[in-house]
Amino acid sequence: VLYYKSEEEQKLQKQREQIVAQSNKLISRTRSQMKIRELRILLYLISKIRPDDQPGTLYRLSVSDLAKLSGVKDPNYSRIRAIVNNMNRMFWIEDFEPDVDVGMVWFSVAWYHKKTGYIDFKFTEEISPYLFALKQHYTSYPLSYVLPMRSQYSVRLYEVLKGYKSKNPSHDNFGVKLEKLKAVLGA
Repeated sequence: VLYYKSEEEQKLQKQREQIVAQSNKLISRTRSQMKIRELRILLYLISKIRPDDQPGTLYRLSVSDLAKLSGVKDPNYSRIRAIVNNMNRMFWIEDFEPDVDVGMVWFSVAWYHKKTGYIDFKFTEEISPYLFALKQHYTSYPLSYVLPMRSQYSVRLYEVLKGYKSKNPSHDNFGVKLEKLKAVLGA
C-alpha cells in the first residue's frame, strides 16, 4: 500500500523542514519567559527568513498553518492573535556589551487580517543583525527538530547545546554551573 500525502500535508512538511538560524549571542544571552506555543511560533517565523532576505522584509503567515505547526488544536484566530501579542513582550539580552543588558522586542509591526486569516509582520531593526545575513557565529537547525518538543526548556536546552557545539565543533563535552543553566533556560 502506497501512502499519498495530500498537497496540504506536503506544504506543511516543507515548512517543517525550513531552517531556523540565529546568532549565538541571541541564543546564549537571551532571557525570555516564552511558553512553548509562543516559542514554536517564533521559531517558525524565524525559519521564514531566507539567507538573502534584507532587514525590514515583510513576512506573511497563514494563521491556520501557524496553528497546525505550533500545536494549537483550534485555529481560533483571536487565540493566535493573543499568542503573537504575548510573544512581543520585551526580552533581555544580558551582557550585550560589558555591563550593559538590552531589552528588545521581536516585531516592529504586525498586521492581523481578520477576514483572510493572515498575519503580516516585520522583525525590529534592533533584532535584525541577529537573524539576517548571518555569516559567522550563528547556529542553525531544521524547525522539525524542535516542533515535537513539549517544553520551552527542552527547546532552549537544545538551542544552547547546539550553539555550544557550533562555537566549539571539536569539543564533545559541555559543562555549565546549574545556576547559569537555569538562567539561560529561564527556569
